Parts: sequence; C-alpha cells; structure tokens
Amino acid sequence: MNARDLRLRNDCASLIRLCERSEGAIEIESKRGNPPDEYVLFYNCRSIERLNGDRPVYANGHRLRVRLPARYPLPSAPPRLELLTPLYNPHIYPNLQVCIGNWQTSEYLDELVARVGALIQFDRRILNLRDPANPEAMEWVRRNLRLLPTDNRLFGEAPEPSRETLPDALPDLSEVARQQHLVTDDIVWIDEEV
Repeated sequence: MNARDLRLRNDCASLIRLCERSEGAIEIESKRGNPPDEYVLFYNCRSIERLNGDRPVYANGHRLRVRLPARYPLPSAPPRLELLTPLYNPHIYPNLQVCIGNWQTSEYLDELVARVGALIQFDRRILNLRDPANPEAMEWVRRNLRLLPTDNRLFGEAPEPSRETLPDALPDLSEVARQQHLVTDDIVWIDEEV
C-alpha cells in the first residue's frame, strides 16, 4: 500500500467516526474509489441559501462533493470542495466552489469536513474578512452580524480552528465592537481595520 492509499484509508475511517459522533448533523451519502477519493456529504444544519432582497432565505440541508486529487495529500493538491446545493456565503465562489484557505497536509479530511460545517453555519471563528470568495456576501455579513451564526450544530469532536489552518480567523466582532465602542442601539459599525 502506498502513502496516498494509506492516507485515504485513514481519512475514510476518521470521516466515518466524525459522522457517527455528529448524531445526524453530517452524513456520508456516497463515496467512490477503493480507498475512497470522492465523497458526497450531507450537512443537516441551517444556513442561508440565498437572499430575497436583503433578507436571508434559509435552508436546512446542504450537499458537498469532496474530491481528493491524484497527488493528494501533497500541499499542491488540496481537496476540491464543491457545493451541490445553493449557499450564500462569503467563502463560497459563485460557481459553488468552497474556498478552504491555506489548507495544509496536517489537516485531515475529518477536520476539514468539520471546518466546512462551521463555515456553512457562519461560525465567526471561520469567517475571514480579508479574502472573501464572495465580496457581496461578506458585505451582507458585516451588515447582519446579529443573525449569525445561522445554527450551532456540532460536527463530532472536531478540533478548534487554529491560526495555522485558518489564517486571519475572524474574532468575535460583537466583542471587538463593544471594546471599541462601535455598538449603539443594536447597530454595529464595522471599522475596516478590525
């Protein structure tokens, strides 16, 4: 067995354990390959499918295709993530590709899948203000922080996001705003320097 196949087998086993621990929050709908190098996952959590004017339209289920390239897990061959259902999110490109930031080989598939679950729910620890895939969605987020996160489902016992895998992670903006006296009467003013 080569190193890639060993990593793929370990990733599959860890992903199955993550799904079991999630108590239905995430499911493997399909997998392809032996060992698997492609998955379709279902996230059972609330998020924003689209906007109607400036108001969010929510959906409670989200499908994600994960493809692990032939050179995975080399740093030059990160996982390819594509949503199969619409999602309005600062880290989702208009073509529904998921921006995973600076992925590193030390981030295993179960950790990445849990991180995407947090991203889908607009977890503030995951949002990156500096490099959005969808700038329009990021502007909407800045104006509507009171609506976030959209859900608080846990995806097993995934580790907390780290600066290594999530550079420039977004702090809790409501706390930053309070500290900088930018909150008045439920209006949050966001300083571009934050």
